[in-house]
Amino acid sequence: MPDDEKRDDALNECMDTVHQLKDENQDLKEENQELRESSDAFGDLAERLAKTLRKEREATPDRPAATGDPSTGVK
Repeated sequence: MPDDEKRDDALNECMDTVHQLKDENQDLKEENQELRESSDAFGDLAERLAKTLRKEREATPDRPAATGDPSTGVK
């Protein structure tokens, strides 16, 4: 194979690799964005849950702590 053809083949292979890497990079950017959005949504959900639990605890009258062994019913 002449040198010019070898160089053309090598150049084409490099260009294919560059295109593949650009595509993969774009895919990873999109996946990263989706993960960030999911993380934000999870954080919002956790915050709402914590607020709801806090409100329920505040609305529940204080109960005396249980004493003794609950399996025997002895206090």
